[in-house]
Amino acid sequence: MPIPVIGRLDGRTTGRRFGFGIVSAAGVGLVVALRDRRKGGISWKVSFVAALAFWLLTSLAATAVVPPQGLVQWIGALLAAHVLATAACTWIARRIF
Repeated sequence: MPIPVIGRLDGRTTGRRFGFGIVSAAGVGLVVALRDRRKGGISWKVSFVAALAFWLLTSLAATAVVPPQGLVQWIGALLAAHVLATAACTWIARRIF
């Protein structure tokens, strides 16, 4: 019987997870950068709205590749990841710039 932790380190599942995250991170970063360029400031509201929009798109994409037994956990984990990553990155960006 395989150990679940080793299954999570498998390249197929890890690559799929990073694939979802990279698209969302780049999209949120682009939206915030465009708003910063246009209005001259990094907004918490814009970053969270963009993150939630990309979370919805990512959740819809996840329904195509995640089995129904784990879909609720995936969607919850994606929401937590989007909100936490947005909060951390926005906080860092506002401190730097």
